[in-house]
Amino acid sequence: MAIDAAVIGIVVTVLFALMALAYRSGSLSKDVEQNKSNINTLFDKFSDYQKENKSDHREIMLKIDRLNNHKAN
Repeated sequence: MAIDAAVIGIVVTVLFALMALAYRSGSLSKDVEQNKSNINTLFDKFSDYQKENKSDHREIMLKIDRLNNHKAN
């Protein structure tokens, strides 16, 4: 049992070391930077859609107000 745990610990440590080396070598850092860029782009698009939806909502509310005023007259 103790040997199994020791082997698992060594394997996990080696895997983390390999991941750290890969990140430092640049192969993973490029992917990370690309993902950050993609996330920023998606956030910007989402913000733009929110602004458009707010303006659409205002237009719809104005039309409803006009219709209600027209019915009242």
